[in-house]
Amino acid sequence: MGISEAVIGLSIVAVGTSLPELAASVMAMFKGEKELAFGNVVGSNLFNIAFIIGATSMIGPLDASGMNLPIDLGFFLATTLLLTLLVFKHVSLGRLWGLAMLGLYAIFMAVIF
Repeated sequence: MGISEAVIGLSIVAVGTSLPELAASVMAMFKGEKELAFGNVVGSNLFNIAFIIGATSMIGPLDASGMNLPIDLGFFLATTLLLTLLVFKHVSLGRLWGLAMLGLYAIFMAVIF
């Protein structure tokens, strides 16, 4: 198909492995457990970044040379900084912010493909 392994990992694999977190957060929101929903997202991302990268690099060195790191990490940092700013400013993350985050993800998908 001509799609790099990095793009497959950034899209198909990432979505597939994140579906349980999505389901858990959606169910928590329906039950009114907003902090659980938010904590699930932050905790799972921290685990993915710190633990999984740490564990896999213990097996062998990771190679990100096939990735477009300025774009990939740029989107990652932009969404992380935006979320951090909103949380520290005590902004309620309602539908408008949800739509903005979904839009950022759609733009990211369009850029990497």
